[in-house]
Amino acid sequence: LHDWGGTDDSFGTEVLKHLAFGGEFYLGSALRLRLGYSHRRHDELKTDSRLDLAGVGLGFGIEVTRFRFDYAYNDWSALGGVHHLTVQTRL
Repeated sequence: LHDWGGTDDSFGTEVLKHLAFGGEFYLGSALRLRLGYSHRRHDELKTDSRLDLAGVGLGFGIEVTRFRFDYAYNDWSALGGVHHLTVQTRL
């Protein structure tokens, strides 16, 4: 954080580039919603031609009996998006 690399960005913008925000919201005992944001990823991948969600991640988790299903989506702007699906259980 002490070396900005010679960019012309404001101090606040430079600090945001080094932070990522995320949260998980519990809706009952079996459902979770997740949201995340990376300003650096957004700044590096955004396109000026359209409104995009570069740097935004969304997801949810559901717990059913012994199984837990998690899904997440991360937007990479014009490159597309990444989908993650996880199934978890105890053996």
